[in-house]
Amino acid sequence: MDTGFYGVSTLEAIQYGIPTIAHISEQAIKQAQGKLDKCQIINSPLSVNGLASVIEEFLTSDMYQKAFNTKVYANNFHSYSTVGSLWNEIYNHVGVQQYTEYEKPEPLQTTGLPKEDYDRIAFMVRTQNPRSVLEIGPGTGTLCWYLKNQGILNDINYSMVDFSNSLNLLCRSLNGVKPDIWDGSKLPYENNQFDLIILTRSFEKDDYFSTIKYLKEVNRVANTVIVKLTDFEQKLHEKYLNLFTSQNIKIINKCSTFDNSTILTLRYK
Repeated sequence: MDTGFYGVSTLEAIQYGIPTIAHISEQAIKQAQGKLDKCQIINSPLSVNGLASVIEEFLTSDMYQKAFNTKVYANNFHSYSTVGSLWNEIYNHVGVQQYTEYEKPEPLQTTGLPKEDYDRIAFMVRTQNPRSVLEIGPGTGTLCWYLKNQGILNDINYSMVDFSNSLNLLCRSLNGVKPDIWDGSKLPYENNQFDLIILTRSFEKDDYFSTIKYLKEVNRVANTVIVKLTDFEQKLHEKYLNLFTSQNIKIINKCSTFDNSTILTLRYK
């Protein structure tokens, strides 16, 4: 079967308004279902003579107008806003999809955290015996799913908050609960509303003042925090220990993981 389409090099060229030649097959045009009707990519046959004919025709045409039309096409069909909108539709569709028992994937297979981390976090949650827990940045909700399946959340009011609406939809698909949205400034909760906060991805940037502000906002809604410092963050381990001390935060539990990360239970004095 005859195949052909344009790719990354073509996209880079047309963004600059550079007329571009590529072979677009009849199959690709058919599968596009009319979306290529306004395509400004110059389609060439799969032959030397055919390509020579296309180049000759282009050189004798209004090349300025062709360049202008190429840039307009790039803006209308390949701009970040157009592509972003398409991806948003896809994510929203995936996020609200309800899996059957046979289709539902194993959640721990889709997360970046190893199972051992979930075991350690589960142990720390049991140790604190909280009545209410807030998880910040749950992603797809795999930690909540794991704690539920371990029976840990039977008597716990478990809430989640995140920045990403798309991930929130995936989290709802897994747990039946859509996390609240946080704008990164003030958490949408009352003072001392929770007994415990869980942060599995808390300090992912080396920004001292942002981290202090973050810690203070966390302390506003809870007094005890379980936090994971990743391997990258371990390089800043001493800095964070000093930071915790300066903010009157006490480390009451600590364990290391096989990937050189550290999980801490912190309590504000």
